[in-house]
Amino acid sequence: MTKQRQQLEAQPKKQENYESPTSAIKSVILTHDQFDAVLFDMDGVVTRTADVHAAAWKRAFDDFLAKHSPSSTAPFSIESDYHKYVDGKPRYDGVSSFLKSRNIELPWGKHDDLPGFDTICALGNLKNQIFLKQLQEHHVQPYETTVALIQSLKKAGIKIAVITASENGAEVLRAANLVHVFDAKVDGLDAIRLKLKGKPEPDTFLEAAKELGVQPKRAVVVEDAVAGVAAGHNGKFGLVIGVDRNQNAERLKQGGASVVVRDLSEVGLQGDSNKLPSLAVADLGVSDKNWVVSYNEFIPKLEGRREALCALGNGYFVTRAAAPESNANGIHFAGTYLAGVYNRITTDIANLTLEHEDLVNTPNWLSLTFKINEGPWFELEKTQIIFYQQDLNLREGILYRKIRFKDQEGHETSLSERRFVHMQHCHLAGLETKLTAHNWSGTLTVRSALDGRVLNAIGMYTSSEKDKNHLEPIETSITDDILFLKMQTTQSHVTIAEAAGVRVFCNDKPKTVERNDIIETDYVAQDMHINICEGDQITIQKIASLFTSRDDAISEAGIAAHGAIIDAPSFATLVDDQVKIWRHLWNLFDLSLETKENTPKVQPSLLLHLNSFQALATISNHSIDLDVGIPARGWSEGYEGHIFWDDLYVFPFFNMRAPAISQAVLKYRYRRLDEARKLAKSMGVCGALYPWQSGSSGREETPKGGWDPEKKVWNPDYSHMQVHVTAAVAFNIWQYYQATGDLQFLYMYGADMILEIARFFCPLRQIQPQTRSL
Repeated sequence: MTKQRQQLEAQPKKQENYESPTSAIKSVILTHDQFDAVLFDMDGVVTRTADVHAAAWKRAFDDFLAKHSPSSTAPFSIESDYHKYVDGKPRYDGVSSFLKSRNIELPWGKHDDLPGFDTICALGNLKNQIFLKQLQEHHVQPYETTVALIQSLKKAGIKIAVITASENGAEVLRAANLVHVFDAKVDGLDAIRLKLKGKPEPDTFLEAAKELGVQPKRAVVVEDAVAGVAAGHNGKFGLVIGVDRNQNAERLKQGGASVVVRDLSEVGLQGDSNKLPSLAVADLGVSDKNWVVSYNEFIPKLEGRREALCALGNGYFVTRAAAPESNANGIHFAGTYLAGVYNRITTDIANLTLEHEDLVNTPNWLSLTFKINEGPWFELEKTQIIFYQQDLNLREGILYRKIRFKDQEGHETSLSERRFVHMQHCHLAGLETKLTAHNWSGTLTVRSALDGRVLNAIGMYTSSEKDKNHLEPIETSITDDILFLKMQTTQSHVTIAEAAGVRVFCNDKPKTVERNDIIETDYVAQDMHINICEGDQITIQKIASLFTSRDDAISEAGIAAHGAIIDAPSFATLVDDQVKIWRHLWNLFDLSLETKENTPKVQPSLLLHLNSFQALATISNHSIDLDVGIPARGWSEGYEGHIFWDDLYVFPFFNMRAPAISQAVLKYRYRRLDEARKLAKSMGVCGALYPWQSGSSGREETPKGGWDPEKKVWNPDYSHMQVHVTAAVAFNIWQYYQATGDLQFLYMYGADMILEIARFFCPLRQIQPQTRSL
């Protein structure tokens, strides 16, 4: 008999009603007949703090090992060491366990030892100090499916308790806004006070059951750590549920779990629906490996690709991930693109006059740079890079950058940056830059700007500025600390207004600084001069707003942009809201991967999240009233930002989750039905023919050819002859109707398009001679 079989049979016979799910629709059903209480572990089951704990452990242990045995001992591994030695255990027991794995002995010490490396307690206190600091910097998010289960249990009258080995349990619950949810709490401080043994001993769970007034056999233990499920098993609890957050199912079963689930959405009460809610998959695979696009090296030749992959957007506008201090120099390219803002330019070349329509690169709101004393403005390429890290956190919708560098004068400085294009407040974007002087004191000059001198990166036919310049200036001004810039597209006459406000802090305290204004016709900036001492940290927070003359519910774009900055929430509040709205979106839009257990899921999962993120950055609820389609390369200059037939691949993603977005994209096609009829008529057929490339009006935007400047010849472009985009429009309409049953849309809009498309294809049909079929 295997150890796993022995453990299962040692549990009460009523467990036979439970089975470990092998697919996403099987559930563990709890009933009043069997259970009076559910005891939840906190980290990794209720709150998303396991990663924060793991990172704090790694930093503490790696710093210790670097000092104790810098060359002979392997560093702490989150993947293997965290779950094996410290997860679920009291802090000092975790330290002792890990050090034994490395054959290192330290005296135990005292609970009040100062954080350091001299004793087990000192090292544990160092980890706690790091954890608390990270807890302040990172927001504590609960698992929504866990909270949903807890709410269902409480409504049914089942008692709830939370158990954690952490002495910071109260702080974590407070940060997660869960203090008053539980009927009982047993944390690390309680364990010390009551002299309770830590997991895998069952003392803390038994104490929680005692506080609730229930017998262990009438209670359920929910744990994600091997030590935790072992504690539940050793305490002879009625059911032990293992939550597999890290592909650790077999070890959880061997440790004592009665059943193992991927997520608590698979656990329910008798009478609940057996179907997983859509938000369940958002709680699966919460490791940063599944959610963070990370680069730890600056490679100039790859920067352009990274700027595109890490672009931020909200369906209203998209900003490339260019460095704020950079210029268009062949390495970097700052680009901000408003959904559907096109402009036509006429180009004379080789005795031909040609017209092309491009998505417009709008003024650069991101521009922010600095210099030390009288030195040059910061250029990363001209410094010695000591440390570099860039992370796009897809779960949060925030781009992070951390750099430590030394300039030509020997000044060593750290730069920490985060930025967002806000998904809730669609007209707002933000940038925060923190600069720390490590070995110098002096004057730091920071320049924040709104730059309207931008050009498109791609000229359709030539490399001249005339072929890339789509903007003309209207107005610039500075009022106190608010920069303002208004420009207009040269042909489509769309007014684009931007405003930006900047606040400065020194060591987290607001700082008043000298400001010098720079105002030009298409550029507005402010230089801020800050005295800085060695060790100081200067924080610059920039909030920008973007409006156009196409926007609804405004008097005028400039007034709206200026007012949005005055009324904008604080930077910290905007970050909080950004994280919350993206969590909400992932609850709705996240997808799960079902693969064989021996198939790596991390890379496909990350790519899936990245593609989903980019889809939501391109088209969202903010796009519904904008009269836009889905461009082939998102809102970027790829294919001039034109609309092809790529929406066919995106529609299934939205049809089942946010059909209002799908309907808005289909209405983009409906409004251009007359142009499609004209295009079909020009070919001598009836019905509607949608163009291969579409832009503002719906006419055919495919160029007739491409100019080869070396050979000085035109190469014809025949791609406009592709007609399958028209069939794709009809297919999308029918797929939308099948998914939604929206008969009203079909009656008012869809049927017209389908019938006209059918009329176009009818003359093109061919009869097979043998079968007499189409």
